[in-house]
Order: sequence, then C-alpha cells, then structure tokens
Amino acid sequence: MILTTVIAVITAVTFAQNGIEAVNNQASISPGVKVAMFSKASDHVTVIVMKHPTEKLNLKIRDEEGMVVYEKSLRKPENRKIDFDLRNLPVGSYTFEIAKGRHVLYSNSVSKSSNAIALSN
Repeated sequence: MILTTVIAVITAVTFAQNGIEAVNNQASISPGVKVAMFSKASDHVTVIVMKHPTEKLNLKIRDEEGMVVYEKSLRKPENRKIDFDLRNLPVGSYTFEIAKGRHVLYSNSVSKSSNAIALSN
C-alpha cells in the first residue's frame, strides 16, 4: 500500500513538473491511444504517447509546406515521452501528427517565432 502511494505521488509530481499545459493539450484519439503535447520552454516541445502495446503508430513533424522534417516509428510496446528541441528549425509553423498507417489520429500545430513557441488546440 505504501509503495502504491509513493508511485502515485511520484507520477503526479513528474507530470506537474512537466507543466499544467499537458492537461489542456491531452486527447484520447483512439481506443487505447492518448496523446499529450506541451511546451516545456521557449524552444522545446514534449509529446507523450500512451498506447496499447500492440498499436503501431508513427509520429511525423511537417513544415508549412507539408514536407516531413522528422519521422519516428512508435512500435515498441511501452508508452513514449519524446522531447523535441526546435532551436535548429527556422521560424514558422509545424504540424505534429500521430498516425496509424495512413490514417492521422492526432494533429496539433506549433508556431515558432524567434523567441517563443505557441501550441494550437
């Protein structure tokens, strides 16, 4: 019982430290799949994907012209927390997509200016 309480507190503190914005940007996109996306700093974005172990998903980041600037396969059974450093990307808008095959399950845009990042819902 004490171990369960400790684990619950550690989990709550970890998510609280990563920002309250995660709650506002969380979406249940498919049975067994949830995504939370938030900005940790003026040039970093974190995406958390919680999925069923058998789900085979892909993460893509597209620029304003629709070109893929980053792609990652999310095939491992565990949940994923992926941090992105956007400092090296030019100013502009980027779309984060979680897809199963060719079907996009989740999409959220990020606008990057010279000194800030803004997420859209």
